[in-house]
Amino acid sequence: MDRVIQLALSAILAACAAGSTGCISCISRVPYPPERDIVQRVGVERAGARLKTLIEQAIAPHMTAPAEVTEESMRYTFLGAFWTPWAHQIRFKDVTRIDLCENNRTFLYD
Repeated sequence: MDRVIQLALSAILAACAAGSTGCISCISRVPYPPERDIVQRVGVERAGARLKTLIEQAIAPHMTAPAEVTEESMRYTFLGAFWTPWAHQIRFKDVTRIDLCENNRTFLYD
């Protein structure tokens, strides 16, 4: 697996473990030490399974289908405005920054 993808998956796992997806500008960011070697320690399948479990346990947004995690990306479906299902895909190599906020929200930037 490409090193960038490994780092991105590791950072996303660490971020999701500390919060769920969505920082408002006045909310403080929480410093965290990303586990950059988690994929090497537990393996791709186990790291992907942990990420899938974390995403599916999120309170908001409400998941409507099981998340799909591959070596390159994560795809999930959630209820959007007016209870409309929305699909979203995160490509690990495109993630450039992750912010954890004190309100238990996580922002991913590409």
